[in-house]
Amino acid sequence: SGEYIIYLRDSNGCIAQEPIFVDKTPGVTVTSIDVTLPDCFNDNAIIEIDASGGSGNLEYEINGNLEVNPIINNLPSGTFDIVIIDELGCIYSESVTVNAPTCPIYIPNTISPNFDGRDDLFQIFTNGVYEVGIIDYRIYDRWGELVFVSGLYSIHTEEKVLWWDGSFNGKPAESGVYVYMIEVRHPNDSTETFTGDVTLLR
Repeated sequence: SGEYIIYLRDSNGCIAQEPIFVDKTPGVTVTSIDVTLPDCFNDNAIIEIDASGGSGNLEYEINGNLEVNPIINNLPSGTFDIVIIDELGCIYSESVTVNAPTCPIYIPNTISPNFDGRDDLFQIFTNGVYEVGIIDYRIYDRWGELVFVSGLYSIHTEEKVLWWDGSFNGKPAESGVYVYMIEVRHPNDSTETFTGDVTLLR
């Protein structure tokens, strides 16, 4: 596109000239790209593209896969490369990140370490496919004395020694109410701290 001068010359060498302007085709314009986060433990995120302009119909590619609809469903969390192409091959591209949601973590309120296989450990839980990191895990007695501490492991760890088993200094702790403080890191890199009471029963 731009300004040009057209010259015409006949066989006698006479010349005429005329300025012209070559306009460019309209570019693809994106008004918005809206993201709906997935539900916990589901790959059902939505990316909705509001685009106009260009020449002819627009096509959409997401991570190299062709889409004819500007609303793309059933996506997991992650980063997606979006390309919008008109019929002349003009392209608009952008990367969009779909953050993972913050899903619930379940914390028991009672521990009964009698080795019956039930509630023997003060262990927190979440869905098996939701990867949470335990940053800091602490148990205090009613006077504020630190009874147990651990950290820097996965919530899905099978290492029983990383969870409180109702002991203190290698001996069974007294029945009663204890206080926990647990800091975790979610898959979307956000952190969350839980505090509360847990009752030890014997």
